[in-house]
Amino acid sequence: MNQYQKTIQCYDLSILINPKYDSAFNGKGNAIRNFNQFQKAIQCYYKAISINQKNDSTWFGKGLVLYKLKQYEEAIQCYNEAITINPQYDTAWNNKGLALYKLNQYQEAIICYNAAISLYPNYSPAYYNKGNVLKNLKKYQEELNDLTFENQGLTLQHTLQKFMDALSNFEQALQIKNNALRFKFKVDSLFELRRKQEAKYFYLAAQGLGLGQNAYIQSQLSKL
Repeated sequence: MNQYQKTIQCYDLSILINPKYDSAFNGKGNAIRNFNQFQKAIQCYYKAISINQKNDSTWFGKGLVLYKLKQYEEAIQCYNEAITINPQYDTAWNNKGLALYKLNQYQEAIICYNAAISLYPNYSPAYYNKGNVLKNLKKYQEELNDLTFENQGLTLQHTLQKFMDALSNFEQALQIKNNALRFKFKVDSLFELRRKQEAKYFYLAAQGLGLGQNAYIQSQLSKL
């Protein structure tokens, strides 16, 4: 009999003696969880909660399992229960932040990490996780700006025919992310502005980047 089996056997004996001992079900759930038997662990947590709904540790353990199963919304509900019972539960705050992060709810995740840090200023995982969120927020904002400049440029170019303003937006978009299609958008504006040498250069650059619109490019080049 290995150590894991001995551990489970002890919890089972405890439950056999006292079937209402919620901590034994919780402990068994934790032991099973550590060996990645998540469905069996959840059954133990369910049983523990049915006996005692006020054990913050059980709610937290169940949340950990649900997180591992990628059931992030359900995990958050469990962490909320743990925090309601024990508002000082810094690890529950941190782990709630992790689940929110997985759902791309970055601002809400930061609030949770800040709560964990305020409770335990030396809690390094919360600082690390908060840093990851801030990094992704910056990336998300850059991607948003990226699309904003491109979409504004297309509107200015095709709908309003304000080619100089469109060109400015495409150049901003290219600074954020360089790709062949964006070169094509830019050069179309240069073409309409009759900036022939620049247009020729960028049509060839777009072609070199693999735009895949050779017939269109050759047609445009023939007009320059």
